[in-house]
Amino acid sequence: MATPTWVQARALAIYLLVFQGTIAVGSFAWGALAERFGNGTVPSVAALALVWARGGLALALVEGQRRDLALLSLGRSYAGDHS
Repeated sequence: MATPTWVQARALAIYLLVFQGTIAVGSFAWGALAERFGNGTVPSVAALALVWARGGLALALVEGQRRDLALLSLGRSYAGDHS
């Protein structure tokens, strides 16, 4: 984690609280949409939202290539690596 050692447990607790809260809110929202528009429509809307979000992520990564994304590199350790 990118937090000081003394606060890592609290940061993890907040992360889990937000993660689980958004799952609950999202489940409620998709359930309300399914009740309103039917079970056949909502998965199609979810699929379109997923494709739209993936396209936005791809665009952000293409735009981000102009910036230094060294911290996003997979397989490289920055903790304690001074080389």
